[in-house]
Amino acid sequence: MVYGAPPSVTERRKYDFHFNQLSIAVEKALQALKWNCRAESPYMYHVYRPFSFVSIGENMTISIYDDGTIDVHSESIDTGNINDYGKNQRNINRFLLQLNRELGLVEDKKVERKKAEKRGIRKRVLGRKTGEPEDGELIER
Repeated sequence: MVYGAPPSVTERRKYDFHFNQLSIAVEKALQALKWNCRAESPYMYHVYRPFSFVSIGENMTISIYDDGTIDVHSESIDTGNINDYGKNQRNINRFLLQLNRELGLVEDKKVERKKAEKRGIRKRVLGRKTGEPEDGELIER
């Protein structure tokens, strides 16, 4: 959790991709997440996450640099709020995961599940009431 007025988190990642490729991947990631986005330029995006059941209201800025570096900044909208309950970090993590998927650095969940099924790896999870395992859940060993 971040404390401050307003709470914010910034992360910087370096990728071995041309900044034009990164710009396209950022646009695709934002579209996949269905976040409200405004492109200031092909290399700077502003994202608005309104207050809702799943959001305390955040503004995000995504900047892409010539050397393949991406800065992602998430800040709570409410200036009176001193605690973000981890929401800004979750926004950044969620965006970076989707960006990595768009860049082909992380496989899609469906592909991961099919590969695990082929290897025959199963996870046994006890049900909450019955104590019996639930079907279809997978885990790496």
